[in-house]
Amino acid sequence: MKTKAQKRIRDIKRNWVCYLMFIPVALFFIIFSYIPMYWIGTAFFDFVPRLGYSGSEFVGFKWFSDFFAKRDGWHLIWNTLKLNIWDVLISFCTPIILALLFFELSLKRLRNVIQTVTYLPHFISIVIICGMIVQFTKSDGLFSNIGYSLFRIPKHNILDETKNYIPIYIISQIWKEVGFASVIYYAALCSIDPSQFEAARIDGANRFQIMFRVTIPSILPTIVTMLILRMGSMLTVGFEKASLLQTGLNLPISEVLSTHVYNVGLVRQNYGYGTAVGLMNSVVNLVFLLITNRVAKRVGMNLF
Repeated sequence: MKTKAQKRIRDIKRNWVCYLMFIPVALFFIIFSYIPMYWIGTAFFDFVPRLGYSGSEFVGFKWFSDFFAKRDGWHLIWNTLKLNIWDVLISFCTPIILALLFFELSLKRLRNVIQTVTYLPHFISIVIICGMIVQFTKSDGLFSNIGYSLFRIPKHNILDETKNYIPIYIISQIWKEVGFASVIYYAALCSIDPSQFEAARIDGANRFQIMFRVTIPSILPTIVTMLILRMGSMLTVGFEKASLLQTGLNLPISEVLSTHVYNVGLVRQNYGYGTAVGLMNSVVNLVFLLITNRVAKRVGMNLF
């Protein structure tokens, strides 16, 4: 009778290539995810790097109370939530719709062309995309010129207006990620048993009835899984894009938690405060994830 250790050694010898490929992944998470956890404690100190924990003053929950005591703290949370709510309502749904369109498209060559065109923006650097947005929305940019030529709208910097920031952010996010995000849903659609569609057609279902009664319910587990993962980052907005699209005039709507942590924690070197806000962000994201998973279980989508 072989022991567990012997079985494990035999498994490693048999699948040594897989274990070898896993080493870089493990190192990545150890270096960039687990080792940095040692510095979470700076959220409870008036931390000075050259003094370390032993030489820095312990302040307890001071940084957390300072953040929530300020009106700006709740404003930052609302800005971050607002962006994420619109992102879930629009950016999360568009890849599903696009995948359904790909699946229903019978012309294979046309489908491949459209898929390639929609995938390409994902591989463009976010810095380049934000640079394009800034140039196009300037007072002498493409959009201002079009608006003036067609509708006689006075030329102005479109990105400076706070009401335009969220639409620009969401539309550009859809343009960049919708094609790549649809891959998962399209793969789930391709795995549906064709006999289900044949049975629906025999029963007299039309194309739309098949879509709503067979296609969408079949990929619902995938949709719920992706929604749970997305809800785990409801207080997270990509720092690069939010920062690059910031201007002095749209700051009331564009300042979010990630940019605030950067400005206070790194630029002003208040490491304890920055870590406290980041830790609060992670805890709230975890709560969102657990709540979404519990709701999914309650409605019968017990995925985990």
